[in-house]
Amino acid sequence: MPLAYAGAVLFPLAIGGLRSSAQSRERWIFLAFVLLGFAYGASAPLLLDATSSLPGFALALNYRLVFLAPLGLAGLAALGADRIVGTEAARRLATAALLIAVALTVGYLSSWRVYESRELPDDFLRESIALEVVPVVGLAIAAAWLRKRPAGLGAVALTLLVGQRFLEMRETYPTLRAGSLAPPLPVLAALPPAAEPRRIVATGARTVVTGNPGCLMQIGAGLMAARLPIGVAHPVELLDWSYERAGMYEGAGAQGRRDAGAGTQGPRDAGATMQGRRDAGAGTQGPRDAGATTQGPRDAGATTQGRRDAGTHGCG
Repeated sequence: MPLAYAGAVLFPLAIGGLRSSAQSRERWIFLAFVLLGFAYGASAPLLLDATSSLPGFALALNYRLVFLAPLGLAGLAALGADRIVGTEAARRLATAALLIAVALTVGYLSSWRVYESRELPDDFLRESIALEVVPVVGLAIAAAWLRKRPAGLGAVALTLLVGQRFLEMRETYPTLRAGSLAPPLPVLAALPPAAEPRRIVATGARTVVTGNPGCLMQIGAGLMAARLPIGVAHPVELLDWSYERAGMYEGAGAQGRRDAGAGTQGPRDAGATMQGRRDAGAGTQGPRDAGATTQGPRDAGATTQGRRDAGTHGCG
């Protein structure tokens, strides 16, 4: 499901929350959350640039702030639920729910070609749209039937939302084929197959830094298989190296990460230049003592195919 989705039952209730005048401040705050969440989810350039300049956000995946959208939507829906106190409010809720149901159906039908191009199963698509539309229609019927009983209508709305989310989240979702979101580029496809990760080599970088453990292992394995003098490191290792070079582990009483007097050189030999996680051209040192090589999941010199075809790199 989309990261900004928290249940279609919230949509008509949120429309009622936007019409609320009693909680004007809260309404605008929640609306700002919704707009910011959608902007982050769409990777709005100026917004992401400004956010990345804040301390601590430069290394984060800031598009995940899309969670602000369902948070704001839930807040607006709560305000809308508070407005269910009379016949007129219930009638408006029923109208809004029917309009939302029609909009969801039209959006589903108009997007069918997109779903088809991404090879999503037909049964999954039909079940998904049914789980979105049917509870919203149920809310419209309940609003018309219980228009004089606001407490009962609120309980029905909550029950429909919980039931909808339970049914939608009870199973896993089908995986899109790789080419649906990242189609092959003709320029790269024209290159002859090779084990060497060209895009990494072309940058001239001496060390590749990633916080993803899977990419750390896969890129490192590819570089070792190609026997390239390029190191791979985690951001925490960079901090460790910088602290050590700054002398923060030295001095009386400073134990750092080692016993007093016992020198630990981290992922490289003492006094040697930084080679990433290995000696120049040799096996990986990892976090062990200098001189002990590590071949990972294979013998030294064996090529690694991992999860990629020859010449392509999943995390590169």
